[in-house]
Amino acid sequence: TGKMLHKLQGHQFLVCACGFSRDGSLIVSGSGDNSLIIWSAKSGLPLGTLEGHTKIVSCCTFSPDGNFILSASADRTLILWDTGSGDKHRQLRAHFDVILSCSYNADGSRIVSNDKRTMKVWEATSGTQIFSLPITQSSLSPATLPVSIPERRFNSCVFSPDGRNVIFCSNDRTVTIWDPDSGEEVLCFSTRQAAIALSAGPYNL
Repeated sequence: TGKMLHKLQGHQFLVCACGFSRDGSLIVSGSGDNSLIIWSAKSGLPLGTLEGHTKIVSCCTFSPDGNFILSASADRTLILWDTGSGDKHRQLRAHFDVILSCSYNADGSRIVSNDKRTMKVWEATSGTQIFSLPITQSSLSPATLPVSIPERRFNSCVFSPDGRNVIFCSNDRTVTIWDPDSGEEVLCFSTRQAAIALSAGPYNL
């Protein structure tokens, strides 16, 4: 019907990211006030505030089982939060710039995150970094790229639904598919305009 069900108010600054839990019962939002809020999707009421980042929260998402919340920040860290208690479970520090996006694979065993120059894949349980991919790696020759290498940047990254690949888009109007185990490029193709966000559905290569 397009009718507004709830207006969620509680952050002290702009809201930068939000997402539903897989069962649709919870919502998490991240803000420029450096905090996250967990909301009841049914009532629209806040259930808890997560504080631990020191700068703007740029991305947030639930783990597939809903037990954890993953957040990324301009403070260059990722935090895994316990959804039930709101406690900080683990903080990952390896990026050297603002983290722009983060996501889980389908079974919640791995995490992918990116800043503008680097994409990283992590083991979710231990927080171990599996590999780090610099933006300069590409099968496209410099003559083919619409944007020169020094100007290229990662905009967003996601896992494919089956977890076999990581997909990222960049400002040079390319979308690239990578193997998260080997760190090798599987496919790279051009888009008409630079993509700033991604959502992956089932596909066959």
